[in-house]
Amino acid sequence: MLVELVVGKFEVTASQGFLGAFAEFLYVKHDAERRSVTLYPGNHPIGNSLSGTGLAVEGGASLTIAQSIADGSVAIILRPFKSELRRRHEEGIVLKHYNSPDCVTARVIDRAIADAGRYWRVSSALDGGSRSDRWRVSYLLGRSRLHDVMAKPGRWRAAKVVGAIVGVLGFLGTLATLSGTTVPQIWNRWFPSPDAGMPTVSGWYTFCPQEDTGANPNMLDLLHDVKRNAGKIAFFDVQVDVSCVMGVHNKSKSKVSRTTESNSVTYDYETSAGKGAKTYPLGIKSTDLVSDNGTLISVLGDRDGRNAFTSLGINIEGADDVLYGPYLIKASSDDAITLYTLSAPVLDSTMQESASKIAAQRRAARESAPPTKGLPQPIQLSADEIRELQQSVKARAVTEEPSEDQPRASLPPIPPESLRGLPPIPTLPPPPPIKQPTAKSANDVR
Repeated sequence: MLVELVVGKFEVTASQGFLGAFAEFLYVKHDAERRSVTLYPGNHPIGNSLSGTGLAVEGGASLTIAQSIADGSVAIILRPFKSELRRRHEEGIVLKHYNSPDCVTARVIDRAIADAGRYWRVSSALDGGSRSDRWRVSYLLGRSRLHDVMAKPGRWRAAKVVGAIVGVLGFLGTLATLSGTTVPQIWNRWFPSPDAGMPTVSGWYTFCPQEDTGANPNMLDLLHDVKRNAGKIAFFDVQVDVSCVMGVHNKSKSKVSRTTESNSVTYDYETSAGKGAKTYPLGIKSTDLVSDNGTLISVLGDRDGRNAFTSLGINIEGADDVLYGPYLIKASSDDAITLYTLSAPVLDSTMQESASKIAAQRRAARESAPPTKGLPQPIQLSADEIRELQQSVKARAVTEEPSEDQPRASLPPIPPESLRGLPPIPTLPPPPPIKQPTAKSANDVR
């Protein structure tokens, strides 16, 4: 029964394809000989290798529920991501240890899956997790170490002290939850982190530089911002002018092309698009942005309503693509082609608060921005200027109105010479006589 319950929960999670705000393909492995079931994400590249050639890859993260053959006890074990660029000190966390498989309920499995997502985000070089994720992982790691201490003889006194501290923290967390908040939220208010907010990607780009609207025609700048924030959740406020490529298959003629579907838009960068001498911050050159066989940016709409901010507008008013709100940027490569997938993430309370602040800042910046080039703008006059304009119009009307003493304009008379050349008016014939009705006799009336 336990195996069926665990496998069913893991398969449902793997079919969803995401875990909290950490998007990743998940897989399930059932080892009957070792009496274990494992949920694990795949391996993925995280940057250039330290060896100077190839890509660095991280992997090894897993959530395993195993049963002992000797006494039938069940252990839940978490393992983090590892790579040559980043590695945690601990090999893993013993999340829970139960004496009987009957103690492993559906709620225990759901909580273990949620903790696995937090642990994987914190240990991944592409994410790092939020402050609440790191706080939860620290708590789980401390509890695991406390379990190890209590398992060793002669350390019961220290274990009792640590247990009392954990109990007090748990009591305070319960009070905070009942009051409508959480301990991480209180901590964030008291000690705000400088990196608590999410990065912002903004810009106005165009496929139509000939229209001279003031938009940026260099689509490589957008690719640079996406690549720089790969593996993170970034707030996008991007508009792309596509009015001149609507219904045009320009893939063979342009270095950057665009394709759309019902709920997604893809920007395809050809290999030649990166040719140029432009150098971005941190020494990144334009030639390093595009892979050997091209690079794709695929933006997916938020069909499931994962958050209240993300929205994708395709062909807005037949002219613009609009990317707005938080997007999770996931990078993958295959056959020398790099794909950046932008999807709507599920936000925790900290990220949701950051997104709200960024949305308010972007809204205020848009309202105070100068008018768009090429668009007619309304005339703005002050109250004094309007009053002065009205007085000048009234004064002009008074000076131009003719008085009674002034002669009024009239039509000039027709000279008699102009009437001499006209032919005489012909005489009309008299009209024919009208027959008068005659009285009818009585015999004619029937």
